[in-house]
Amino acid sequence: MAANRGLIPSQMKTPLLIPCLSFMTGLVLARQTPCPTFAFLAVLTTAIILAGPTLWLSRQNRSKWTAVGWAVLAAGFLGFGGFRHNALVDRFEPRDIVWYAEQEARLVSLRGEILTAPYISESRGAFADFDFLRGAGTVFYLECEQLLLGQTWSDCCGKVLVVLDEPALHLRQGDRLEIDGRMFLRGRPSNPGERDRRLYHQAARCLVQVRVEHTEATRVTQQAPPPRPYQWLQQQLQELGHAGLDDDEHLAESQSSDVHAFAAALLLGRRHELDRSLQEVFVRSGTLHFLALSGLHVGVLAGFVWWLSRLVRLHRVVRGLICVAVIGAFIMIVPPRAPILRAGILSAVFCLAYMTRRPVNSVNVLALGALLILLWRPLELFMPGFQLSFVIVLGIIQFFPLVHSVLPLLFHRRVPGSLLPMTLDKRREILLKLWSALLRGVWGLTALSLVAWVVGLPLVGYHFNRISLCGVVASVVLSPVILLSLLLGFTKIALAGLLPTVSDWLGLGLSGLSEFSLSIASFFAGLPMATWTVGAIPAWWVWASYGLLLSLLWSVRRWRGGINNLPEVLRLWSALSTRTAGKRLITGTSIAVIWIGLMIWLVPCRGVPLPLPAAHVLNVGHGCCIVVEHSDGSVILYDAGSMSRFDAATQTIVPFLRQQGIARVDELYLSHANLDHYSSVIDLCEQIPVRQICYSPYFQAELDRSPAYTAMGILAAWLKQYEGSIRIVAPADEATSTKASAHDVEAAVLWPPSRTDATLSVNDRSIVLRLTDGELSMLFTGDAGIVPQQALLSQFSREQLQSDALLLPHHGAPHDILPGFIACVNPDVKISSGSRHSGQNHESHETIDQVFSTAQYGCISVYLMDDEVRVDTYHKPD
Repeated sequence: MAANRGLIPSQMKTPLLIPCLSFMTGLVLARQTPCPTFAFLAVLTTAIILAGPTLWLSRQNRSKWTAVGWAVLAAGFLGFGGFRHNALVDRFEPRDIVWYAEQEARLVSLRGEILTAPYISESRGAFADFDFLRGAGTVFYLECEQLLLGQTWSDCCGKVLVVLDEPALHLRQGDRLEIDGRMFLRGRPSNPGERDRRLYHQAARCLVQVRVEHTEATRVTQQAPPPRPYQWLQQQLQELGHAGLDDDEHLAESQSSDVHAFAAALLLGRRHELDRSLQEVFVRSGTLHFLALSGLHVGVLAGFVWWLSRLVRLHRVVRGLICVAVIGAFIMIVPPRAPILRAGILSAVFCLAYMTRRPVNSVNVLALGALLILLWRPLELFMPGFQLSFVIVLGIIQFFPLVHSVLPLLFHRRVPGSLLPMTLDKRREILLKLWSALLRGVWGLTALSLVAWVVGLPLVGYHFNRISLCGVVASVVLSPVILLSLLLGFTKIALAGLLPTVSDWLGLGLSGLSEFSLSIASFFAGLPMATWTVGAIPAWWVWASYGLLLSLLWSVRRWRGGINNLPEVLRLWSALSTRTAGKRLITGTSIAVIWIGLMIWLVPCRGVPLPLPAAHVLNVGHGCCIVVEHSDGSVILYDAGSMSRFDAATQTIVPFLRQQGIARVDELYLSHANLDHYSSVIDLCEQIPVRQICYSPYFQAELDRSPAYTAMGILAAWLKQYEGSIRIVAPADEATSTKASAHDVEAAVLWPPSRTDATLSVNDRSIVLRLTDGELSMLFTGDAGIVPQQALLSQFSREQLQSDALLLPHHGAPHDILPGFIACVNPDVKISSGSRHSGQNHESHETIDQVFSTAQYGCISVYLMDDEVRVDTYHKPD
């Protein structure tokens, strides 16, 4: 009984899982039920429901007071969870800066203190070097102290995100500033599938952003004071840790430019340095979890330190203290994300339990880690990283012993005990031990990867809309290489300041292992059907999947043996009757097969349930991208570019396609040679297969004569790999049209003319495309101006131009639109693709009636329902 006393979670049957689940339930209820009366009833009802399991769990203690105590504790944590959520999300002081901000930007002057170390932010994407509107900027959080209202300064509080459009290397954390800029509420997503960052903003209690154009608008009023002891220690540790990698010449001079970025992400969690294409490689191969700091990294570090301290025969208490100190230092160096915090808490508790000779229950420790993190950051519960981290670890705790013990029986027939080798010669015994150890290692990695893949499958599909089909095999193959890389990397960082020569030698090995890891991940990522795009998965499907997993766990829970090697498996198999073992194996396997079958059968393949055909005009800021889903299953894109978001492919277009369950694009039309219409093409094609790229002869001429250092030159060099998939579209004056498929789907190019006209501007050379699918017709005009519109009116009849939906020319700019052209097309829906800050303002709404603007409504979807053209907007009108 002495082992069950103390504060360390032990093997009690009333675990910390109850208050942890109660706190989570309170957070969920507070987020879903803002009404206080309903929330009180929900708390009361949930407390009564939780009292039943609590009474059952406490039957072992034969005490009614214990059951009552656990019920009260559960109700208290549930209520505290709801209170903590509401206090973080809804309650702001009357003088908080959030009350002075609006959706529209307004000029303000602020005074405050820099909370976080400023970092340089740059545009990302294949054409980021041509982002002349912003370039490199400085980003940091500012704690507001005063706000200029009229002619007087008033006290205020709260955090704002400051984005300075120029590098400011002179700013330091702790400096007091006075800034002038435009203040507005931080934005919401504008397209389906786009990452909703409002939850992160709420978690940081920073809902306001201030954009500053020039460094002259920031004035340092007071230099930062000397750092506090904790901050100084953290800065020193971070400098030592980062210098151990950044100063290594082998990593810097490696043949692959991605080697250093991979090593930095693997060892220190600096994933922002990874190229988009490299991240896609690890996502497709299902090995991205190796780059996410988690229990693997902490476990390898703690195990290595424990082995070294045991090798020098240190006392048990000293070993535990050293491990806790090393883990704490590692957490101070790397970004404080939920998986690394959870792993640190678990490792520290296990070390403390070993030092005090206390038994530890893994579920209790996991619940303790989750509870501590949620008390500190309640909104972590709703974030994918937290959910995946704790669900997968909980699944490994429950399922790994079962899989590791039971599944080998499927691959071995019943072996009588008399045939088991009892005595062997020494040489054969050593070989058998080595072979047995190899089998145990391989099967342990396989079982671990399989359990993690299956348990995380519903959440991965729900949050990321695709699943890696080769993740288990790739993880098993890559695990030994990653393990060696972690051991070499941590040793190299530790010895960088003590033994620099030895650290350089280790850097050579780390560079080779990193290149080998990249080649393995690239191999699996290049396999056909490496990933499966599943579309938008509803929440009920996730709950149903985990319900089936729980039923599987319940069905095989009674037969849980501590079998860890092949001889024990064979002995158990020989001791059991074939009939008994067969029943158990068949039951467990059947439930697993049923679960996988239901998962595949019930999973949806599309996101927004709109009737096909449908056209989606995405909000990409100052640019254009239209996704057309035809009734025959084919997908056509018209343009893919933006001057506001140079990484629009990664942020907007690709997430939308995956949310819709689209795994391949059949045709991509590039209207003309303006960067805001093709800036995302390269990034898009690197993530989504595109069968054919279509553009006009004018576009080809621009590619041929553009120098290599220009944006068109870069695009021309990249398009050489697509030479067999490029189609020069037919000119319009020959009135040719191309059948996109055997169905009633037609894509007709109406402009530019077949005869080369040097007098046409780049905008006037835009492809005018008319798509027809059954009863729905759509006309896309790019940036075609007055001259093309007049030519189209003279060359084509009203019936040939009339369309149900029209993309207004030149982002809806009124001076580039002929009223007669719109009257001839006579569309039911008129759409303007552009940004309210890109030069095309809302004057077009006054000139043209009933215009849907992506800047105002977000993504705009057009479809037919009951022989009527319908419009569905992502942002509903106020």
